[in-house]
Amino acid sequence: MYEHNLEKRRVEREAIKLFINLVNARSEGQIRLLYQRERPDAVLENTPKRSKFGVEITHLFYNECEAKQMFGRSNQEDCGPGSFPILLNELNSRIVRKEAAFAQVQLGYPISLLIRNASPLYGLTQFIANVDQIARSRHIFQDIWLLTRDGELEWHLYRLPDEIK
Repeated sequence: MYEHNLEKRRVEREAIKLFINLVNARSEGQIRLLYQRERPDAVLENTPKRSKFGVEITHLFYNECEAKQMFGRSNQEDCGPGSFPILLNELNSRIVRKEAAFAQVQLGYPISLLIRNASPLYGLTQFIANVDQIARSRHIFQDIWLLTRDGELEWHLYRLPDEIK
């Protein structure tokens, strides 16, 4: 269990570093990590405003086989036919579960949800094309971010729209 927690903390830290680097590269405001914790996973500071906000992190896979493969726990090469609707359903399920987990949490600062798409099969292009099918936060999170690749090694950060247009 201890090793699992260390691994979880490591992948969360990797995701938050990517998030910070991508946000800072695109905006004039600078954010920095204050500390990691259990809930939310990270607390950041917007340095010019001197304001805190939390980031809850979740990793998205289309199935358990892919997750085990990505974390080096499986030698299985083929995890079956991955379909984008399966991944999209899993994404919506994670958003709903995270909302439920934070519905009663009172922190005194806003919380963002960061979803790191770890699936190598689908990337930013597919999510943007299907954005109208992605669940929206019921005002639990100030925003929902998707951290994903798009057919190359470079990571992209996409803020989901607040409402469907």
